Amino acid sequence: MPEGDLCRVMIFDDEPEKAQAWREQIEGLKVAGVEVASLSKIDIQGHLDALYGRRTEADEGKSVGDFPSALDDVDILIVDFDLRHLDDHRGFATGEEIAYAARLFSRVKIIVVVNHPNIGLNNFDLTLQRDRELRGDVYVGHKQVGNPGLWLTDPGYDGFLPWSWSVLIEDVCTFRKCAEEVAANFEKPILSYFGLDQPETSPSPDMLTYLGIKRDEDVVMSQLLNSTNFVRPQDLKTLVKDQSRHVHVTTALLRKWFRRWLLPPQTLLADLPHLALTLPWGVLGYQDVEVWNRIAVCGRSSRPCDLARLLHPEIVGTEFAHGGWTGRPAFVVRRARAALEAQEAVLSNFQLEQMPSLAFAEDLSRFIPEDRALTYSVALDGQPQTRHVSSPDDVEIKDKRFGLSEIIYSPQSLIL
Repeated sequence: MPEGDLCRVMIFDDEPEKAQAWREQIEGLKVAGVEVASLSKIDIQGHLDALYGRRTEADEGKSVGDFPSALDDVDILIVDFDLRHLDDHRGFATGEEIAYAARLFSRVKIIVVVNHPNIGLNNFDLTLQRDRELRGDVYVGHKQVGNPGLWLTDPGYDGFLPWSWSVLIEDVCTFRKCAEEVAANFEKPILSYFGLDQPETSPSPDMLTYLGIKRDEDVVMSQLLNSTNFVRPQDLKTLVKDQSRHVHVTTALLRKWFRRWLLPPQTLLADLPHLALTLPWGVLGYQDVEVWNRIAVCGRSSRPCDLARLLHPEIVGTEFAHGGWTGRPAFVVRRARAALEAQEAVLSNFQLEQMPSLAFAEDLSRFIPEDRALTYSVALDGQPQTRHVSSPDDVEIKDKRFGLSEIIYSPQSLIL
């Protein structure tokens, strides 16, 4: 967060003791500028009443701004999926429904859903894509709400930290910037605006399907919600009449697309650690394990990073220009490979035997010795790929080590 800004976090859970424990865990991380509120069931019900009232007013063609909601001042909403102990859900069956309503009818920026049944209570998703159709931003089990990796760029520990997670505090800032970008370019075609309309940058048909875009077509940002299933038809009619809300929801959808569809396959855009492993001769000081450690830390943050100290300039020049959308440095894969191939001396000077034997552990967000990694195969963007997770004995949470009995790697069939 920019110095002096306050990041407001609100927790929705129908068990006050559990919500308070989450609040204390987050506060215990001492993240500067973070204010956390865990609410009583009565207060949660009041917020749901406000969301329900806004939805009703929208259905009646009225302005949702006429119905006050304190959620407009919340930056990060953490909501439990199962709120069965609330006396009245006011039409919201699950935490996913609340996440959807908060996205459409409030100014909440980042939405974290806890204990979604598709994700699990304390799981690692080996498919790397189970939450891509869901409408929240981040999905975690309840044991991970206070995980330092969710809140700190460099958490300073070697524990469980899935690579798909974003640093929530940074996400608040990038969401604001992305929304400003959308508002300023609302009538521009999406693919051409982001530079994704060239042969080497064209998303696959599977990636485009999520946006409802057909190959060789483009959609302007203001029309995007008409072509997707992100917003239900009955809600879309009133949403498009309110440009500010329209921009807000469009921003959330595009960020979801970049982070959960374009980036995980590492075929069109690749983040720093995966690109470095694919093109290790483009890494400066590739012989040094510490260089790879810096790549991992730099690679999970949207904060400025001195890439010129880590990569050959040929790769640096292929960095994706809209890094706030991916939440971390990303590079156009084909351009990076072509740029290095044009520099024959770089490859000829590369000595494979001098490179440390490392694997990138998706469940730890860091490089580990290859002999301590488990290899598995997964299909991403229609292509079989090899990925790695840590050996079960190496998973650590809060100074305690756990194996598969605590962290469930699912589906386990991929690694058994």
